[in-house]
Amino acid sequence: MKNKLNKTAGLTALFIGIMSVTVGILVITKISVPDYNFHLTLVIYNVVAGIISIFCAILIFKEHKYSLKLSIFIFCSHFIVLLLISTVYLDIIANKSIKAMIFRTLVWLFIILFQIRKTKTLSQSM
Repeated sequence: MKNKLNKTAGLTALFIGIMSVTVGILVITKISVPDYNFHLTLVIYNVVAGIISIFCAILIFKEHKYSLKLSIFIFCSHFIVLLLISTVYLDIIANKSIKAMIFRTLVWLFIILFQIRKTKTLSQSM
C-alpha cells in the first residue's frame, strides 16, 4: 500500500463492513434485540451492504481500479436508503436507525474523498 490515505480508507471500509455484518446478524438471529423498533428489511440491507463493504475494502487495499467506483456505489446506495427512511418510512423507522444511516453515508463519503485525494496525489507526483 503506497499511500496512508488509501490505507485509512481501506481500514475504515473494512471496519464499517464488519460492524454492519456482525450487528445485523446478531439482530437477525435474535441474539441481540435492540430496545427500539427496527425494520427487518433495513437490517438485511445493512448486512448485504456490510458484505459489499468488506469486498470493497479488499479492493481498496489492492488498489484495484474499481475500488473507487464500488465506493461510490455503496455511498449512493446508503444515500438513497437514507432519503427513503427519513421521508417515506419516517413513521416506521427509529431515529437510531436514521442516525446510523447518516453515519454510514458520511463515512463512505470520506472513504471516497480519501481515495480521490490519493489519486490526485499520485497523478501530481508523475
